Amino acid sequence: MAATEQLESLSLIGRGLTSCAHVPELRLISLTTVCLHGNNITDLEGIKHLTRLQHLNLSSNAVTSLEGVQGECVAASRTPNPACEVPAISCWSP
Repeated sequence: MAATEQLESLSLIGRGLTSCAHVPELRLISLTTVCLHGNNITDLEGIKHLTRLQHLNLSSNAVTSLEGVQGECVAASRTPNPACEVPAISCWSP
């Protein structure tokens, strides 16, 4: 099995993404942590299949709903992110 097939964490901070649908790394079902901070993503198409997802950071994006996200994400927040001092939508497992 290739090392990328076992990848659990992925950070795509500030890559100018507007969609997740065509990002090859997001096809890895082993991902448990994904940080997409600082892009211009508007929907979650392309990550809805990540059933092992535990941590999802969407701060500084244009996403308005976490509908369809699978895995153990249990809470959504639109409160400021103290680390980035910007509005955030984040999903974290307990």
